[in-house]
Amino acid sequence: MPTELVTTTDLGALNARRLADAIVASGAISRAQLARDTGLSKPTVSIALARLESAGLVREVGRTQGGRGATALLYDLVPDVGRSVALDVGRRWVRARVSDLAGTERATTIEPTKGTTAGILGEQLAAICTETLTAAGVAPRRLVAATLGVPGVVLPEGDRVRLAPRMPGLQSSQ
Repeated sequence: MPTELVTTTDLGALNARRLADAIVASGAISRAQLARDTGLSKPTVSIALARLESAGLVREVGRTQGGRGATALLYDLVPDVGRSVALDVGRRWVRARVSDLAGTERATTIEPTKGTTAGILGEQLAAICTETLTAAGVAPRRLVAATLGVPGVVLPEGDRVRLAPRMPGLQSSQ
């Protein structure tokens, strides 16, 4: 019996992601425009939008106006469904930014880097993350994504940094 490489559930998730990306890029948008922008069929767009709506990620925000013919419903992201944090580590500065799902900045903190060892940086990152979440009025449980930029190469295993000559403390010897 052949193994399925891609299931219909996978395709549904990919289609929903494609629509979410299109909504982020355009803002409030109709189903017909989503179909044109993504190349998906109108029935596929309807199914994917229903999936995003049931997950609480998109909502109806109004209707088109001023055109000929019937008006169309407009859909947009629900920006308050969660927050993301981006951390940027540099030899001189550490930055943290909290954004909503629409990419709108909610708070940013920038402070001098306190040290280049993993222990000191880890403590500083935890503190700056907490500070920035507090400034944004975001409870940690509302955080849905985080990303970390470091001045080096993260190994494929994801647990070590190499080629960080300006921050040698980040490089583990193992």
